[in-house]
Formats: sequence, structure tokens, C-alpha cells
Amino acid sequence: MKTPLGAVAVLALSAGATAQPTTTVITHGLQFTNGDPPVLPAWSIGLADAIAARSPSGLVYIYHPPTGEWLGPASPQPGDDIVLVFDWVDESDGGIFCPFPFPGENWNYTEGAGDALYAALRDPSGDLEGFDLLGGRFLHMMGHSRGPSVLDKTARLLGHAGLTVDHLTAMDPHPVNNTLDQCLLFGTQIWGDLVAAQWENVTFFDNYYRTDSNICDLDGMPLGVLDVLLPENVLENGGYGFSHSDTHLWYHGTVDLGVNITDGEETITQAMRDTWWTGNLDESITGFHYSRIGGGVLDRPVQPVGPTPETPDILINGDFEQGSLFGWMGHTGGGTAEVRDDAGGEYLRLTPSGSSMTHNWFYLPECGRALELRYRVPTPSADDRLLVSVTDRSGAVTQFNAGAIPLDSGAGWTSVQVDLGSIAPDQSLLLSVDLIDDLAGPTGATVDIDDLEILTGLLGDANADGTVNFMDITTTLANWLNDYSPGTGPGDANLDGTVDFADVTASLGNWLTTCL
Repeated sequence: MKTPLGAVAVLALSAGATAQPTTTVITHGLQFTNGDPPVLPAWSIGLADAIAARSPSGLVYIYHPPTGEWLGPASPQPGDDIVLVFDWVDESDGGIFCPFPFPGENWNYTEGAGDALYAALRDPSGDLEGFDLLGGRFLHMMGHSRGPSVLDKTARLLGHAGLTVDHLTAMDPHPVNNTLDQCLLFGTQIWGDLVAAQWENVTFFDNYYRTDSNICDLDGMPLGVLDVLLPENVLENGGYGFSHSDTHLWYHGTVDLGVNITDGEETITQAMRDTWWTGNLDESITGFHYSRIGGGVLDRPVQPVGPTPETPDILINGDFEQGSLFGWMGHTGGGTAEVRDDAGGEYLRLTPSGSSMTHNWFYLPECGRALELRYRVPTPSADDRLLVSVTDRSGAVTQFNAGAIPLDSGAGWTSVQVDLGSIAPDQSLLLSVDLIDDLAGPTGATVDIDDLEILTGLLGDANADGTVNFMDITTTLANWLNDYSPGTGPGDANLDGTVDFADVTASLGNWLTTCL
């Protein structure tokens, strides 16, 4: 189990170089693909290179969505400062200028990306396989445009797991939720983007934004943190054609303090250096200066402690919210099944022509014990089965015999649990559901799937939500003296199969412990 940042003693703040290594995450925003293969914006890599250059041991790694791997130099050392560029280009523009590559609505794909990033931080693979990106390190996450919405989801998951984000930076945050200008998005778009917030596990949060009267130059917004308004009339002189992009160029200029430097797309000239970074925007007192590598930690304004993140789902979007496949597409997941939406709600349908679906990488905590799902069989077939399996980072596949559900008769919705006891916890996994034929012939059944959820075996967690609190006492009392198979029913906080006073004792003895 990796060491949580929250368990590491807080080190004395240093006005110079950081006393322990750092992990920096850079997240781009809405990136138009125009129907072309998705390519990371060059500025994000340029920013990563500039940050790495500020460290005597900085290394850059780029996330590869098809595999979920980090690609970069081999054999990083524990004391290296790691800079990560997270790629979610494929789903970031909602298919505005081309057919959206993912079935379903555009709803919540920022959350899906943030969930995949969390799994890649907790259990990295590729050239960072086995490397602890979080334990004993300061974490700095920064994002542009829709990027802060991605990072908000990651920060919530980290917070629930007791992990600290030392520094969160937003650059012109623009959540697509119909609250800001949307000219380039062709009218009203509500994609469910989260407005980034400072949760209790985020030590310091700064935000650099601007606004204008041009509805086609996407506005940023204040977030109620250290909000720094960049002057639009200054940003209009030089840099990008849209000031929305000038915000990450401005931040780049607080990382690399030189002249005639490029972020990979635009150049910071002497005239820009003389006008963009003046007064309270001087590069020596703001922006990257506040970071651990920047050396200005003691200059950070004091910020109040934020609220506690809500308990998240271990397996995101198991109910196919809004007919969307966020969490199931873009980060190694995918398949041929489709989301259906009828009077009974949204669900996943597997048919002979669309017989499989794989969830993106998700992180299985130490107390994850079972997968629960509901299914129904509109079209039975005597030889067909619904197969449930998981794949780990090494490519090893575990198929569950208990998850091979017969589809020889039709009925209403039925719940089933698949025991995950044979799967090692504290690792990232892919979850797959497949329609198969016992005789290796063609399939003929149709099966609908909904409400997939990872149940926890956290002692004291009577309602299996991953946190021991007053709700567990309530659940135990509501199910008093019920009997189940051990660990399978609500109220059974000590997992012995009977709901009684021992369950109240188990909850009180593990009060406020969490599982993630």
C-alpha cells in the first residue's frame, strides 16, 4: 500500500529549493481535433520541459491514453522531480468539429478523465511502473480551460484517500456547464463540468484568469481562491490569437524567466516581457514562484481549509448517467456495446453485434471486496453467458466463474455479486463485461447491465459507502437482526452475516476510517 502524503510529517517550508521531491501534473483543456488524430498541444509539453529545467533532476513523462502508461525516461530515481503531462485530447472537445468518437452524450467526460488520472497516479505503469508518485512527495497539479475540472475530480479522489495536493493551479478555468461564453461551442452546451474548488486536502490554490466581451474568446472565472485577474488589454499585445490561450503562456513566463523563449507554439518577446509581467504580476513574486520548485512557498497567502470531499464511487459511472459512457471510453476502456435510455433510465446493452465493454482503469482500494451489478435478459439464449473479468497492469486477466451469468431465461432486473477476494488490492484494473457463447459459437442473447458498483469490506462500514460514520449506525439499526451471507448485506458492519450489537461496536471502533 503506497504511503499517503497525509501520513508524512509536514516539512518546514523552504524559501529555496524544496526539501523533498515533487510531482507536477499538467492538464490541457478543450483541444479541437478537427477530425484529425488527437495530438497533445505543444504548449503543455513546452511547459513541462520548462518546469523540469528549473529542477536539477527534473524528468518529463507523457500519459498514453490507449494503454494508460506514462512514457518518458527509464529508471527514474526517488529523489527526481517528476513532471507529468496528462493527455485527454480525444474527449476534450466533445466532437464539435468532428463526430464525437465516443457513444453517448458528452456528459461528465472531465470526471472520467480525472478518474483515469487518479488511477495513473496511484498505480503508474509504463516507464514509471512501480514508482511512487505520491508518497513522500509534494504534488502540484495545474490545468488550463477545462483542465481544472479534470483536476478537481482527481483532487476529490485523493482527498478521500487521505492524500494531500500541496498546490493546485488553474489557468483561465472554463467549465462547460452553460455558465460562461460558448461561441466556439455552438450555443448552449451543458457537459456537467465541475467548477474546481479548494477541498480540505488542497494546501494552496492559485488561479490566473481573464475575461473580455468577445464571446468567441472563452472566458475564465474566479474560483474563490487566490484569484489573479490578468489584464486583457495587455494580453492582447503579442502571444496567441485568443487571450484564453495567453493565460498559459503568461504562466509559462513565470516558469522560464528568459526572453525570446517559446512554449512550443508562441514566443515571449522582449516587448511582452516588459509589459505582461509588471507590478503585482512580476514573475518573481507570483505564478510559478509559489511552487515548491519555484522557491516562494513562504510567500503564499494563507488560505482557509476547504470542505471535505464527498465519498466517491470506486467504479465511476456504473449507472451510465445521462446516457454517457464517461469512465468507459478514452483511457484504455471501450467496446462495442451501447448505452440505451428509456423510461426505466439509462443502462448498457450487450447484443451479438455489440457484445463487449471495458471500463477505463480504476483503482481498487485495499477494502474493495465485490462487484455488484444488475442485469436483465430481454432476449434469452440457451448457450450464452455474461462474463465478468478484470485485467491488471501486467496484462494478466482474471475471469470470474461466479461472474459467468447464464442468459437462458428472460426476467426482470436481477442483482448479482462477483467476489473480488482473489484480486490483489491497491492496484489499477480494467473491468470488462462480455457476451459469450459456451460452445464458442455465435451469440444470440441480448442482456442489459446497470448499477455496477464496487462494494467495500471496510470493517464498520455498514452501508458499504467507503466511510465509517453515523450513516452506518443508522443502516445497522434499520436492518437489525437480519441474516445474510457474511459481508453481503446492509447493516453487517463486522461482516459476520448477522446484524446485531457487534456491528454497532465495529462501526464505533473504526469511526471515520475510509476506504479509497
